[in-house]
Amino acid sequence: MRFQPDDRLAALAHAGHEEAFEAIVTRHQASMRRTCRRVLGDGDEDDALQRALMSAHQAVRREVPRDLRPWLYRIAFNAALAVLASGVGTSRRSTSWSPGARHRTPSSNAGTRCGGW
Repeated sequence: MRFQPDDRLAALAHAGHEEAFEAIVTRHQASMRRTCRRVLGDGDEDDALQRALMSAHQAVRREVPRDLRPWLYRIAFNAALAVLASGVGTSRRSTSWSPGARHRTPSSNAGTRCGGW
């Protein structure tokens, strides 16, 4: 399964083959984790990655993505934004604002290359 191209794996996952989805996760999990880390910072990316993988698993059943890699990137990015908005994992991040403090927000990441794709 691991030698199949992304489009074939996506089609198989869409048809319900769990091994195909596992191969997708194995192949793209590290890039998805980097995407989440760039939005959230070190330490909070696991929550977002878990959400992203669950969302991707559900979504691939509804549709076969045309281009798997950017599709997964968008899911990971959106999951990280959802974690950021919900405050999950903020015990490891500063939640108070102070003058001169640098806080990571989606807008502070604007213009940077996200995800290492």
